[in-house]
Amino acid sequence: MKYVYILLLNLLCLSFSAFGQNCDQLSTHFQAGNSFAGNMFDITVSGNNDLEIDGFEVHIGSGTATISVYYKLGSYVGSESTMSDWTLLGSDTVTGLGLNTPTPVNITGLTMASGSNYGFYVTNSSYSSQAVSMYYTNGSNTFTNADLTLVSGSGLGAPDFSGTGINPNRIWNGTIEYCYGCASPSNIAVSNITDNSADFSWTVSSTETNGYSWVIMNAGDDPDMDIPEQSGVTLTGVNTLSITNLNSETDYDFYIKSDCGSDGLSNWSQGLNFLTPTSCLAPTNLILDNLSDVSADISWTLSPDEISGYEWFIFITAADPDIDTPVLSGVTSAGDSSVNISNLSSNTTYDFYLSADCDIDGLSKLEGPLTFTTLCSPFSSFPFIEDFESTSTTLACWSQIQEDGTANWTFEEGSSAGSITTANSGIQNARFVSVQSINTPITKLVSPIFDLTSLNNPTLSFYYGQENYVGDQNEMKVYYRESSASSWLEIAHYTGNVDNWTQEILILPNPSSSYQIAFEGINYFGRANVLDDVLIEDNLAVTSQNFDKIDIYPNPTNSNVNFSAGGMIQELKVFNVLGKEVYNVTPNQTDYEMNFSNLNSGVYFIKATINNQTKSFKVIKE
Repeated sequence: MKYVYILLLNLLCLSFSAFGQNCDQLSTHFQAGNSFAGNMFDITVSGNNDLEIDGFEVHIGSGTATISVYYKLGSYVGSESTMSDWTLLGSDTVTGLGLNTPTPVNITGLTMASGSNYGFYVTNSSYSSQAVSMYYTNGSNTFTNADLTLVSGSGLGAPDFSGTGINPNRIWNGTIEYCYGCASPSNIAVSNITDNSADFSWTVSSTETNGYSWVIMNAGDDPDMDIPEQSGVTLTGVNTLSITNLNSETDYDFYIKSDCGSDGLSNWSQGLNFLTPTSCLAPTNLILDNLSDVSADISWTLSPDEISGYEWFIFITAADPDIDTPVLSGVTSAGDSSVNISNLSSNTTYDFYLSADCDIDGLSKLEGPLTFTTLCSPFSSFPFIEDFESTSTTLACWSQIQEDGTANWTFEEGSSAGSITTANSGIQNARFVSVQSINTPITKLVSPIFDLTSLNNPTLSFYYGQENYVGDQNEMKVYYRESSASSWLEIAHYTGNVDNWTQEILILPNPSSSYQIAFEGINYFGRANVLDDVLIEDNLAVTSQNFDKIDIYPNPTNSNVNFSAGGMIQELKVFNVLGKEVYNVTPNQTDYEMNFSNLNSGVYFIKATINNQTKSFKVIKE
């Protein structure tokens, strides 16, 4: 059906190609003066066609300008001496859209009788260079440039009104444009908009003989190509219209054109946009309050029209709520402003939508989407290590909370500059910003959820750096919380210059089954914070300061790994990235060679015990 409609429109356009409103242009020149500037020109209306001023355009680079148009009956002859010789047609203050973009000026309302001469004077009170275009309409007959006569051959110049501040030596660059044929109606307005109706009015066209044709389009649709929502005609001379059966809470455009009988139809008017309200307002301000791996708490601001509660829907993100099937849905009781949604999948991105139930007034439009990603399922196998490499299977389980500003931690190599140019191991590390600001931005890098209930003494180890930059120093804090609904509690705050990768080890207090840690970067325009090789395991009771030196090489390796320590190597345990122990040996010597050739390529973690002290390392098998 739409194809047939477009085909008919094309045929109509071909049939009436000689009709509508046509425009020609005459060149003239204007330029802003110090106070007012103007251009005087004459128009001679010839033949039997009245000439009607339809509007103006100006070209303004920026700022505002007040455009005024004066006219007088009879040609300008250069002898006028006061403003009393002229009648103000109108003024309009406009904001410039750019020198290459015309800005419409709303000055209309003068019809010039055929056979008469009129003088026009256009002024501008701004200081920027501008161009002006005048629009005219006459009847159905066309006329040529000779029908518009400009004074002194070019129409340049302005009258010298002593004491008025008008500078006769300033001119503008622009065009005069006149239009002929079937003129469109003007001054189109909409009023009395309800959820299903609207009233329209307009100034009748001087060339209309058979009434008007109108269409209601969905906002943005083309009235010459797309199917209208409604259409109709009016009788000749009518300048008002009431339209009903509209949809509530819908964005529409209204167009109207004149029917000039044998002269055909005018062009469509410029689209008049309007939005119908609704008798059932949607809720607003959707907020994600709490989030876990399988649930989410969401709240909202109540709809003033809700009577029977709310309907909610969960979709996989980017689904179309109008045609796709929701993953979950449900209803709430009247007056409820929140809902707990369970049975979600871990590490999955969803869209949440909500509508109000207004009883006999139906359902509101859907509010949303509120997009969120559930957390990963709690990790319960240890040791857990995050190396922030692109190959990490747990990197997507980290999230970010922007406490101040909009910056995020990124995953790159080394710091922004300075002495830390590589990751602690591998290729990537986590990095926070170095921007010119004080105590902002601030962002938490939040870990996955951990079930620490099986650990006797859960311990956090990580490598970090935050190099001083000509007196400016970024900072970092470490936090934990016992669940997503709990408050963050600070464990450590690092404020000093750290210009090389340095290991820190912290005991994790109050272990729970839904535990999280967070590393908060605080920007002070120092070198960017860096973080790498985050490790959580049990009974790591040693600091980097008192552990006997150990060398591990080559790393990465294709086959064997050598261990050379400053003390007795009592035990070496090897874990894969899932926390499963794959190798265990008790060398009881200071040097030891371990065979990695039977292990798959990937990242492994070595837990070394030397002189009753334990420390963990990462080894990459190529």
